[in-house]
Amino acid sequence: MTESLWYNVLMSAEQRPHVPESREDTLLNNRELRRSDPYIMQVSGLVVASDGVKRHSLLDVANTPFYGGSKILLKDKILNPNLILTDGMPLIEPVIKAMFDANSVNDFVIVGNEDQCEDLEEVASRNSNGKPYRVISNNGQHIGEVVALGADNVSLSGYLFIAMSDLPYANGQAVDFAVADILRGESIGADVYLPVVSADFFNSHGDGWTSTFSRLQKDGEKGKFRGLNFVIANSRNINPEAIKTYYEIRMIHSLKGMLNAVKHFPMLAPEVAIKHIIKYLTSRLSISDLEATGSELYDGELRVVEVFHPVYASFMKDIDTLRDYNAYRRKEVTNGTRNIRRKTKTSAVADA
Repeated sequence: MTESLWYNVLMSAEQRPHVPESREDTLLNNRELRRSDPYIMQVSGLVVASDGVKRHSLLDVANTPFYGGSKILLKDKILNPNLILTDGMPLIEPVIKAMFDANSVNDFVIVGNEDQCEDLEEVASRNSNGKPYRVISNNGQHIGEVVALGADNVSLSGYLFIAMSDLPYANGQAVDFAVADILRGESIGADVYLPVVSADFFNSHGDGWTSTFSRLQKDGEKGKFRGLNFVIANSRNINPEAIKTYYEIRMIHSLKGMLNAVKHFPMLAPEVAIKHIIKYLTSRLSISDLEATGSELYDGELRVVEVFHPVYASFMKDIDTLRDYNAYRRKEVTNGTRNIRRKTKTSAVADA
């Protein structure tokens, strides 16, 4: 029997044979993958179209996608007609299409505000390929309850691939790679996997995007990291309050994140909370500290996973600000120019 190409991704490093890098890269272009392939772990999916945060401001009626370059966003950016991707799609469409295209995703749920659901259903229906999906209203619930709602409405009990909705480069092959890369061999077993990339990785693959980073130690070495815009969690052990807490303090390097951290740390033992804040302020907070604190909050094992493959760049290029949107447009112009040059060169060779 022919060995599955995914065998070398799903087995642990100790179990699998050495595979040349060129063969690893073919995983992203393999067209023979099928959902019936026993080496592809099946997960359910969740697209978070609304995180339940109420953003009442003049921006709700402003006729511009963003206000300057700040993180204050226009309401409903994911379906905003003023923010259309180069192929005419609304911002949320790539991640919905990715869920349909991913071989590893058995079924998925889209959770959004009640006034978004009709439009979300339209986006989903035009990308449908027969895979089961549901569009559900979140009824004003917070992010933790949104995730719990999604977990309650998927058909496959097990791991849940949770993606945010503002990822213009999300695609099915990237989802498949992430699932196979993170949920493999001996690494399987945690309740939550939080993928992160280093500042060096981000700057190498950022294509004009900018970001802020958290100062964290890893293996005794100081570094800077940021999270990606997806999480993998065990749908059988969803802790809504812990998810809400993490979501609110994830930007701990900012003043708002620090204030939220102080607000939520009473959930922890005082000595743990104080040590955590002091370590961060003195650049001694480590990834293992985050895992220990997160696991205590979550009442389950939380694992922070640094990832390295360039495919993960599609999960870090979210559109939050006008600067992000301009970076996206510049990249698309560059890609369009390259494609025109490539076609011209191919045509010239054929004419010769």
